[in-house]
Amino acid sequence: MADRKINTTTVKMLDVARYMGKWYEIARFNHSFEKGMVGITAEYSWTGQRIKVINSGYLGALNGKLKQAVGKAKIPDLSEPGKLKVSFFLFFYGDYYILELDETILMH
Repeated sequence: MADRKINTTTVKMLDVARYMGKWYEIARFNHSFEKGMVGITAEYSWTGQRIKVINSGYLGALNGKLKQAVGKAKIPDLSEPGKLKVSFFLFFYGDYYILELDETILMH
């Protein structure tokens, strides 16, 4: 079986103000920090300099224990607004790619 390459093309335009708010997960790549979690959300808010990120989810079931991680995000290259860097620990940043959005969130 041939390896299938995942398309990581990001959105070309992004209205950051409209991106703020709570987003509900509808699909994901497997990550160890989300193992066994359901009802996962990501909430974004503008702090004046950066984007505050609160990831939340429940262990096992929607009535399970709530787990949260608070971090920060930035857009390092404004020519690629769909490629964010996110940190949940000190100054260690990881890639966070916005692959697709509803047209109402895209910058026109």
